[in-house]
Amino acid sequence: MLADLLRTTDSLKATKRQLQAADREAAEGRVCVEPYRQDNARLCQELSALHEQLSAAAEKHQADTKELRADVRRLTDENEDLRFLCGQYRKQADAAEQRLFALLEKQPQPLASVTVTGERPAGSQRGRRQRLDISSHLDSSRPSANSTGRSLAESGRGQADRHTIDLVTAAEQRVADLEQQRDAAEEAREAAEAAAEELRDKVSAREAEISRLNGLLQGGRPQHAVLADSDGKENAPTRSNVPYTELKKANARLEKKLKEAVHTQHEAMQRAVQLAQKNEALKRELDDLDEIVHALDRDRDQAVLSKQQQLQNERSRAEETVQELGAAAARAERQTAELAAARDRLADTESELSAERRRREQIETELAAARQAAASHETVLQTLRADRQEAQRRLDKIAENEKQLVLELDRLSRQKTNKVRMPEKTQKLIEGLEEQRDYFKTQVEELLEQLEKRDVSAASLHAEEAAETGMSATEAAGLRADLSDCRRQLDDCRRELEQCRRQLLCRTDESEQLRRRLDEALCSLHRLSDSQASATMTSTAQLEGLLHTMERTMEQERSLASGDCKRLEHERNELRSRLKVATETQLAERVKQEARIAELEALIGAAETDRTVQRSEAASQRALIVSLEAQMKGLQDTLSESQTELSRVLAKNNKMKTFVSRGESSLKDCENQLIKKTGELEACLQELQAVQRQCADLRRAQEEAQREARRQTKVIEQLVRERDKFQNTVDDKTELLDEHRQQLEKCNAHIVQLESTVTNVAADLAASREQVSELEKELRSTRRKLEAAEAQVGSSDRHRGAVTEENRRLQQDLTTLTRELQQMKKEREEAGRLQEELRQQVREYVNEVARVEELLGIREEERNDLLRQYKNLTVEASGLEETNHTLDSEVTLLRSEVAARDAELEHARETITLLNEDIQQTSVARQQADISASRLNESLSGLEARLQQAEADRDRLDRELAACRDLSCKLDSQRQTLSRELADRDRELERLRSESRTQQTELQTVRQQLTSERATCQNLESLLASSRGQQYESDMTSQQQTAELGRLSERVSALQSELEAQKVETGLYRAQAADKDVELDRYKRQIVSERFEKERLSQELRRLRRETVLSTSAPLLPGTGRSPTGHDLGGSPTGVTTRLFSSTAETSSSFRRHTDGSPSGPG
Repeated sequence: MLADLLRTTDSLKATKRQLQAADREAAEGRVCVEPYRQDNARLCQELSALHEQLSAAAEKHQADTKELRADVRRLTDENEDLRFLCGQYRKQADAAEQRLFALLEKQPQPLASVTVTGERPAGSQRGRRQRLDISSHLDSSRPSANSTGRSLAESGRGQADRHTIDLVTAAEQRVADLEQQRDAAEEAREAAEAAAEELRDKVSAREAEISRLNGLLQGGRPQHAVLADSDGKENAPTRSNVPYTELKKANARLEKKLKEAVHTQHEAMQRAVQLAQKNEALKRELDDLDEIVHALDRDRDQAVLSKQQQLQNERSRAEETVQELGAAAARAERQTAELAAARDRLADTESELSAERRRREQIETELAAARQAAASHETVLQTLRADRQEAQRRLDKIAENEKQLVLELDRLSRQKTNKVRMPEKTQKLIEGLEEQRDYFKTQVEELLEQLEKRDVSAASLHAEEAAETGMSATEAAGLRADLSDCRRQLDDCRRELEQCRRQLLCRTDESEQLRRRLDEALCSLHRLSDSQASATMTSTAQLEGLLHTMERTMEQERSLASGDCKRLEHERNELRSRLKVATETQLAERVKQEARIAELEALIGAAETDRTVQRSEAASQRALIVSLEAQMKGLQDTLSESQTELSRVLAKNNKMKTFVSRGESSLKDCENQLIKKTGELEACLQELQAVQRQCADLRRAQEEAQREARRQTKVIEQLVRERDKFQNTVDDKTELLDEHRQQLEKCNAHIVQLESTVTNVAADLAASREQVSELEKELRSTRRKLEAAEAQVGSSDRHRGAVTEENRRLQQDLTTLTRELQQMKKEREEAGRLQEELRQQVREYVNEVARVEELLGIREEERNDLLRQYKNLTVEASGLEETNHTLDSEVTLLRSEVAARDAELEHARETITLLNEDIQQTSVARQQADISASRLNESLSGLEARLQQAEADRDRLDRELAACRDLSCKLDSQRQTLSRELADRDRELERLRSESRTQQTELQTVRQQLTSERATCQNLESLLASSRGQQYESDMTSQQQTAELGRLSERVSALQSELEAQKVETGLYRAQAADKDVELDRYKRQIVSERFEKERLSQELRRLRRETVLSTSAPLLPGTGRSPTGHDLGGSPTGVTTRLFSSTAETSSSFRRHTDGSPSGPG
């Protein structure tokens, strides 16, 4: 039993040490694992970002390749179309050349007269390439009559057209060469795309490797390796159990032997009673054991007391933290209460703001109604202004009619004979007409004054409408009623004005009728005056009868006009009374509206003050909310810290409780065992005294056997552990070897692919060199052709100065070609040098894809330009065919004309001049063709530059391949290092798994606490979100209010500007009224002067009547026809009439001078 006790105490101490060592190792493992975890997370993020970038680049590259292929197909189709068009154009040019040669043979004389345009030495004739960028060869606006001369000019240009055809063929060959170059570039591009695809595959393999390594770094090996480890670890206990079973069997055997020995000892103890001394020694030992037990009890009590003190301290700390949490909760509640109060305030402010919005909406509706009313008033004012203008125009017409009447009266007064007499009735009628005119003028003045008053009232209405922006609903209703009354009054005024218009129209009709009658009377008077020479005596009676009839008609008309005038006076008085009533009501309404405007302005000021107060309150509430949010954040932080501290304290308390409970249970078990064993020892004391010696020997042997067994078990356990570790390491190394072999195979395949791409690139370079050599051969052939063309041009076009200039241009182009060839050679040498640098430019391939897209866009634009040029060429070719047909018809006509008549030679000479003009035009066209050829040269140079760029792209691809190889090497080295680190980490993971089980229980408790804390945090966040939403709504409402106030202020400013414009208009109207007053004064003075002239005319008429009466009363002389008083009166009636005409002329001239003069005259 003592041995069992000692064994148990030793096992307890060993377990304690193991637990402490395991805790230390777990802490050390955590500390060691933390940086690896951080590095693993960082590497995972970087790898995910790289994977996303690579996938995006791959998608982009696929899209770009698709677009490039579509563009290449489109370009090939367009090139085929261009070739077809070029062939057609060549055929048409050949046909035109044949026709021109035929015309040249048929018409030699015009050619001789045209070709002498200037010669230059043959040494200055140098060749130049021509291009087919021709905008137009013919002038569409050229008349058809010049077609005969055109045919001759075309015949003279035959040799030059041959040269152009040769140039066309050279250009076609150049186009074919360029197409071959383009095909080669496309093949090279396809090879580069294949290489890029291979690189993509390699990159995908690299990504797979990186993902695998990420999996290893992320906290474990691949799934199959983990499963193998788990299987190995499950099998490990079975393997380790094998020696344990054997040891158990050995222990069982030993126990059997011990039982047999105990049985023998018991028999010996029964036999040996002589061992009393040894029993005493055992008693002493028991006393020692009792002392040891008491010491253990004391130690236990001390440990329990110390633990209880620690628990009390922890409890006090926990109570303090709980109190702090309660205080924090109280603070949070206070803050929530404050937040609720702030929310209530915000709700109140929002309600007030909504009320203000409603008020503003009402004000806006009232403003809209006021604006509509203002628009209606403006329309009424416009109608009144139009009526005023019409009235003014009619008054002007009446004044003109009156002037005409006065002039006609003057003319009649001058045309009267001695026997003509103006009756008093006509004079009265004329005076009545003058009075009516004055009456109408006064009515017009009154109407003008009323219109001015209405303008002023309209301006006041506008001002009232501008001030009505802040009305309330009741005031708006009152204003609407007032506006309806004003509208009724305006309608009444309109009706009255329409009546006045009608009356004016009637009066104007009557005045026109009177004027017609006066015209008739004047005509009759003229006829009478003409008939006076034949019958003087008989005409007097007729004149009197006519005058009587005229007087009667004039009296009737005057009576009618007087009745109309009375009626008009009555209507005018009624209108005046109505206008007075309307003006009084408008003034009263204006006073009311001004009072209402003042009230509304006061209301607006109060609303603005309330708004400022609310804004300040909202700002203070925002500041409070911000401070409360900061406090809440601080409280949340403190809560989180306190909760973490509580969790730690609780975990420590739980650990201490479990430890104490375990210690107490173990002590209780020990006490029970000790009690039992003391009883057994007391019973066995007597027996043990006899067998003490044998027991000591057996004990020594047993202890030695146990020691040996323990040593053997320890050795076996160590061997088993070492074997398991070795097996794990062997398994890991085999897995790593398999993975390394797979990676090596992949790398070898990748290297083989890269080598194949390098060989492809080298083959492409060789092909490009062959193409360059072919291009050089073609250029040499083109040189030979150009030299032949130069010889032909020098032999055919020596007599023309324009061709010499073209030869110079061709020579310049040849020099440029030689330079380009030299550049091509240099570029070929540079390509040989750049072939070695291709491996470092793969990384820039992605950037160059965008450049290729831009180049393709430029190619598309150039292709469109070429298509347009070829379309223009086809149109011009059709025009040439038409012109050729016309030329054929004209040639037939010319033949018939040459055979029939020699006179048409002169006409041909005239056409020669026209042909010279056509030659100049063709020279201009050739210059345009030269320009187009230069453009084609530029396009060729651009294509060559693109070829150079493609070669540069290849170089870059090779460089990128080299970089990829370097990266693969680096990855291999990194993989080896990572494999080593993974082995180390696997060892550490085996240590950490034992700790993870102990931490799971703690994690569950912490998770529960975290769930509760998250619930509280979510509640707090919901509260904060609601408060922030309310704050945001309040901010939005305040912003809307400010925007609405800005709009209202803009509207007020607009209304003020309108009022200012209306004030300016009123000033203009007042100035116009002043001008009208001045004109009225002038008209009054004219009327006075007219009255004066009328009086003078009446006196002259009376004097003439007297003279006529005297002349009729005196006897006539018998032979001469003179009266005795003829010398004084003028001799005869004709003389009297002449004097009358002279006096009337003088009066009319004086009247005209008076009317034309200033108003400050004698009138």
